[in-house]
Amino acid sequence: MLTRMDEYPIHQTYSTFDHVVDGDPRWFDRFWFIIHDTEGKLCLGHGMGVYPNLSIMDGWAIVSSNNKQRNIRVSRELFHDREKLTVGPLHAEIVEPLQKWRLKLDNNGYGFSYDLEFESLAPPYELNPPAFRRFHNVVETNACHYNQSGHCHGKVTIDGKTITLNKTRYFAYRDRSWGVRPQVGGPPAGGRIFQEKWPSPRGNFLLANVGGFHLCYMGGEREDGGRSFMGGAMYNYEQMKQPVRVTDVQRDFKISGDRFQGGEALVTLSRGQPLKLSLRRLNTVFLRGGAYSGLDGYYHGMYRGDIHVEGEVWDLTDQATLDKISGINDHIVECRLGDQVGYGICELYYRL
Repeated sequence: MLTRMDEYPIHQTYSTFDHVVDGDPRWFDRFWFIIHDTEGKLCLGHGMGVYPNLSIMDGWAIVSSNNKQRNIRVSRELFHDREKLTVGPLHAEIVEPLQKWRLKLDNNGYGFSYDLEFESLAPPYELNPPAFRRFHNVVETNACHYNQSGHCHGKVTIDGKTITLNKTRYFAYRDRSWGVRPQVGGPPAGGRIFQEKWPSPRGNFLLANVGGFHLCYMGGEREDGGRSFMGGAMYNYEQMKQPVRVTDVQRDFKISGDRFQGGEALVTLSRGQPLKLSLRRLNTVFLRGGAYSGLDGYYHGMYRGDIHVEGEVWDLTDQATLDKISGINDHIVECRLGDQVGYGICELYYRL
């Protein structure tokens, strides 16, 4: 069926825009944002995903403050309106592609709402080559990926109290990906379920702003104890020219049990001296609140009815709660490069 997008000369297949090139039910197209202040006292997450082969759009919102994480998960049936980034109270708007987004959560029954604008600080970095992996001869992952850092301003209301965010104290990072990956919508076309098969027992993903640079890398530790590395880049904000490639990262992280505390990362570049970053955890956004890796039997892209809204508040001082919600954790970190101080997110994901 024709959609408004079909009016533009941007077709990539022989079909209309409401169809994708792959019939795999896991095919997704989604984004997320993480926003935080420079002390880690207030952290937010906002994400949405489209699953054309399942006719579903879903999303999530998270706010973490005062040792509590409030979550909302939403889902709706997808008609021929993929460009309408709205699911119940959750909204997103692309104000200027690759530059500005508006993120909004209307009043709801879970105690928080917001109206925010993301503005980029550096160009996006595209992971190259795209992520691809087979498992038992079945395509497990085949996805494009890019990341970007920026700052954020607007208003957040928690339990009736409104906080004004400004661009000098609130940083933001976004992730954009599409294709096929595990833990989306059920089993893939080959009939196998990969929900307990990660490329690394402990994966690591860093987005940081420090010393006038935007830095991004993806890596992890393999089953055999060796290190994996998927790529990365560093931009200079002032020059905004081609990025310097990250060629390797050696990590020495402090982890108490499964709790990340900080550590160091030695980042090797394609030219210039290596960067020795010191990281200190300020706070954590638990992405299980957005159903990453699944939550109580629910995974991204699962049908929940014409419209569905659910949520809860987690006590982050309760050990049993922490044991349940850990898995994909976005740690807000202070980054030090020599005498320069910056901020970022250090994402750790574990085999669940």
